[in-house]
Amino acid sequence: MGDIVLFGRYPQSDDETTEPIQWRILEIDNVNHKMLLLSEYVLDSQQYHDTSITWADSSLRTWLNNDFMTAAFTATEQAKILTTSLTNPDNPFSGTSGGIDTNDKVFLLALSDVFGENSHYIDGYWYFNNNKDRKAMATFYAVIKGVNAYNFGTSSSCSTTNFEINKCSALWWLRSPGLSAGKAACVRNDGYVSGDGCAIFYSLAGVRPALWVNY
Repeated sequence: MGDIVLFGRYPQSDDETTEPIQWRILEIDNVNHKMLLLSEYVLDSQQYHDTSITWADSSLRTWLNNDFMTAAFTATEQAKILTTSLTNPDNPFSGTSGGIDTNDKVFLLALSDVFGENSHYIDGYWYFNNNKDRKAMATFYAVIKGVNAYNFGTSSSCSTTNFEINKCSALWWLRSPGLSAGKAACVRNDGYVSGDGCAIFYSLAGVRPALWVNY
């Protein structure tokens, strides 16, 4: 796990040129010949929704499974992406409803996916071990779109004028609910998991898509 594969294309250096998307392999199912991929970089900046909502009805879910998928993958590539049945548990700390289960081609990870094995939150898959492992860098395109990103090791915001590849760590969304219906869980710039969450109308949070593909 943790190896990088290329699949699909998306703008990364500017708003016109597309480049191969790098994906981190989180899980391999050799029996069913499929693997779970997560974008290595924060690829874009989107709000979760503009009013209180759960994942099932969020505009971000619609964007991922329509706009993003159409833009990033050819018809042949889309045929390799599996429909995944997702459970959407309530927030484990506040009890905020996670809403109904969904079937998605492209999705976001959940709280149960991102906590480390030493966390007090134990009901999960733990695809990450610590904050450093969860920290994600933004592409230049995501910075153009205004993603909340900071220069690695400093407190200064990344911009199009001071951008350096692999040095702009970005905040990214999870699909799980936050402390209230007006928030969704997120991973901060420093890799810390915020179960309290970020305001869902926040338009500068980053998007790190996940998907299962046949191999």
